[in-house]
Amino acid sequence: MPIDYTSLVKIGLRTKEAKLYLASLELGETTIIPLSKYAGISRTTTYVVIEKMAAKGLLSITRRGAHNYISPASPEKLRELVIIKEEKAKNQREIAEEIIPSLLYLSSEMPNRPKVQYFSGRAGLRAIHEDLLSSGEVKDYYIGSSHEVEKVLGKRFLIDWIRRRVKAGIFSYGIRIKSQDTKEKIYKTSRRMLREIRYAPEGFESPLYTIIYGNKVAFLTSKNEGFGLIIESEDFAKTQKSLFDILWKISKK
Repeated sequence: MPIDYTSLVKIGLRTKEAKLYLASLELGETTIIPLSKYAGISRTTTYVVIEKMAAKGLLSITRRGAHNYISPASPEKLRELVIIKEEKAKNQREIAEEIIPSLLYLSSEMPNRPKVQYFSGRAGLRAIHEDLLSSGEVKDYYIGSSHEVEKVLGKRFLIDWIRRRVKAGIFSYGIRIKSQDTKEKIYKTSRRMLREIRYAPEGFESPLYTIIYGNKVAFLTSKNEGFGLIIESEDFAKTQKSLFDILWKISKK
């Protein structure tokens, strides 16, 4: 009965191992070149894979004269490997059951420890904004360039996100850099858009886009760097909010 190599993959062999094992069963004792050709795998890769397979007991390598001869182990070896894998998994489960209570206790000892999440790429930075919408907060405070954040997130996404923020009833207080601001009305101070904007003092720079909401502070880098962080910490958020309030007072409407 013909068998496909994917069946061997399902029981734990890697794809190239499965192909080489089936090829060796069909060819019988053979050398590297015909084995690699029959399996459709490069000769260099075949050398590497059969060494690993020999270590597992799936193949045997015998040196005779100038050549290495490869022979397949009995298919019964596959059953043995599966049993070993099951026993290993069972041992791992038993160890996990032993240590999980200690790990849970360790995590409960510091319930207020700060949490840091890392995000990368446009999708990751958009996820930060989605986190704000789902946070349940009714206010957010941000510092940065609307023009730069539009480049990072994409204009269509940002405009849609602003509309969803308004629908969620989140009022936004923003400190912008005037020289980097956009003239589009949707980004301006507006009661309808639940937003108040002030411009930072001349000379102030903020390559990062910072958002404070609840106990979270998010940082977004420029499009060139393309990553962001969310730090969840009550103390850190309070500190950043105090710094925001100071900058807010000296910024212009």
